[in-house]
Amino acid sequence: SLENAISHMEQAAELAPPGSYLHQLALSNAADLYVHKGDLKRATEIYKECVKSNNSDFHSIMGLGWISLVNDRNFLLAKRIFEFVLTHSRSPEALFKLYQAFEAVDTSLARKYANQFEMIASSAQYGRMYTKNLIELNTGILNNPANAVKLAKEEILHRGTTQTFAWLAWSLYSNGQKEEAK
Repeated sequence: SLENAISHMEQAAELAPPGSYLHQLALSNAADLYVHKGDLKRATEIYKECVKSNNSDFHSIMGLGWISLVNDRNFLLAKRIFEFVLTHSRSPEALFKLYQAFEAVDTSLARKYANQFEMIASSAQYGRMYTKNLIELNTGILNNPANAVKLAKEEILHRGTTQTFAWLAWSLYSNGQKEEAK
């Protein structure tokens, strides 16, 4: 349950030494869960606390950017935050957030970010960490559902869960293989 997950993350933060990496990790994960719960005020408070503790906590900085985007509808601030993280981090996550930010506003810009994300997230150093995101992009804006099918089938070989089978079904459906998707 979401409530239990939040409670456990907050308990984990209390168990870790204040200011430690584990403390901050538990807090930023709790903030993520508050976002999922829809309590953006509490999520913002926690993200800010994390950034005050560690000004290079890019995960929490991007969390604040996401709240600026979805709650405040401040696309320019969100873009500035995600671009800031992009210039200071090698993680492709900021590119995915930029794609999401501009998906409904500017499809050519969204496609640019999606292509950049795919190029980086597909590299061997990330393994299968971003498979879900790559499937979303390939069945959507990048319009390459055959690649999504390939990614989903590979994922099932490594982690055959209800969720990964759902990814495969969606990929097959997007690729016009409706009977196999059923």
